[in-house]
Amino acid sequence: MKIRHHVIYTCFYATSIALLLTSCKSLESKKVNTDTSENIASRTTATLATSFASSQASAQTLQQNLITIKPEDGAEAEKKIDELKNAIKNADDIDREVNQSLNSDVLSKAYTGEELQKKQKLVSELKSHQTYIYSKLRKQVFHNFQISSDGSTAKVDLTETWSHKIFSLESNQLLAKSPGSDVPQTNYLRKTKSGWLVYNTVFNGAPPAFKIIAKAQ
Repeated sequence: MKIRHHVIYTCFYATSIALLLTSCKSLESKKVNTDTSENIASRTTATLATSFASSQASAQTLQQNLITIKPEDGAEAEKKIDELKNAIKNADDIDREVNQSLNSDVLSKAYTGEELQKKQKLVSELKSHQTYIYSKLRKQVFHNFQISSDGSTAKVDLTETWSHKIFSLESNQLLAKSPGSDVPQTNYLRKTKSGWLVYNTVFNGAPPAFKIIAKAQ
């Protein structure tokens, strides 16, 4: 009789433990499910706003003895302007590609120094949010080109018009979008063996205004 009671108690405790483990797993699952698409969208847009603000805060006098160059200054000046334009267009292309693919390895082909670190940080944060960005450059207007007397650094003022869409990396669901908006900016570039690289970008004006599409589920 004692052996029978022992077996019954053992079965009872085993069943209780199994039910407890099942309950814990259920609670854990519910906890994960509270991270809605709307919350993910909100965190991603907040990250982008912070990144934009950090580029505004980095404004500073980065170069001295800059000389303004214009196409009418001659063939040599026109060549330098074309090089700077191509460097910025290349940076835009790579930036757009990386924010969509989340492969930050190619960033060093367009960026260096502080700007490279900021771009890498943004990609890491997008990965943590499990989101990616599809961006479209709608317009690009160059205003001013300046280059140092030794030709090693340059400053370019321009305005770009971008629109953005944020997607879920897991489901490809559209989470948020912003209409085309003008982004006045100053790009600082450094001449390297592989060409001109952007080492700092300072944005002016307001950050892109995102509308969250995803709803809490």
